[in-house]
Amino acid sequence: MLQHLDLFSGLGGFALAAREAGFETIGFCENDERCRKFLQRTWGLPVEPDIRALDGRRYRGITLLTGGPPCQPASRAGNQRGAEDDRWLWGEALRVLDEAKPDCVLFENPPGILDVGIDGILSEMERIGYQVQAFDIPACAVDSAQLRQRIWIVGFMDYSNQRHGRKDESLRAGRKAAG
Repeated sequence: MLQHLDLFSGLGGFALAAREAGFETIGFCENDERCRKFLQRTWGLPVEPDIRALDGRRYRGITLLTGGPPCQPASRAGNQRGAEDDRWLWGEALRVLDEAKPDCVLFENPPGILDVGIDGILSEMERIGYQVQAFDIPACAVDSAQLRQRIWIVGFMDYSNQRHGRKDESLRAGRKAAG
């Protein structure tokens, strides 16, 4: 079964897309109370209110993790304080990624992330075992009339490096049983 965890869920856009692609969303994380109530009413699933309290290990074995960490710290429309801004939650998103170790991950943020943190984010994702690539895909690429640029960060667990992920754990268990 293809399972999905959505961080910084808003009104569940990633969950809608995941459902269309055949994934079952099994949890959300959203701090806005109005959005949480909407998600709970619409999806009937638990909604963690604070990413800092979310234990990603509970979601080990999922296929997909998605999220759009708060954009204000990176937005070119703001002060671009990056990690100096209290709303910078990339560290928490990457912690949950490391704990959950999904097969794939999709993050999005505004283009300002290229100015204030993309290198560190990609490096950390690679360190914890993902092959990653960032893409600049504007809304007009999907026929939206918005003038809205977004940076999409896509990662796939690198199972060729057996230090990471579930396959490594199953190999160790198999060796122990064999040996």
